[in-house]
Amino acid sequence: MKKFLFRLEPVLKQRLLREEQAILEFAEAQREYFRELQRLEEVNASFERAVGEAGEKADGIDVINKSLYIEYLKNSLLKCHIFVEKSSGKMEKKRAAMADARKDRLVMEKLKQNQYLRFINDLNAAEQKILDEIGTLQYARKRA
Repeated sequence: MKKFLFRLEPVLKQRLLREEQAILEFAEAQREYFRELQRLEEVNASFERAVGEAGEKADGIDVINKSLYIEYLKNSLLKCHIFVEKSSGKMEKKRAAMADARKDRLVMEKLKQNQYLRFINDLNAAEQKILDEIGTLQYARKRA
């Protein structure tokens, strides 16, 4: 019995490696996104705290310092929002790349499966042909 050989096995392996790489890149982008999101939450909490403390009685220099600090936190919030949007976009691109890599791998696996089924059917047909030939010879021998 001959052995099944999938000629595109190196391509399948390459696509599997490409998919694994895409998964790793997506995971890194996702970590970056959550890191930026956490930073945004921290800055937002600091901003809320600073705004809450701004109403307390203080002398002139403290009021100036608090207003400067609040302005600094506003700028930080804007920057954090920008970073979160960028990392979100990057994460979505990596997710799409991961989905494409997975689809490419599944196409190759489906092709391999179809070729294997065709191989099995050809083997069964060849075996059936041999059995038919044996049956025909035995019938001819009995009649003779």
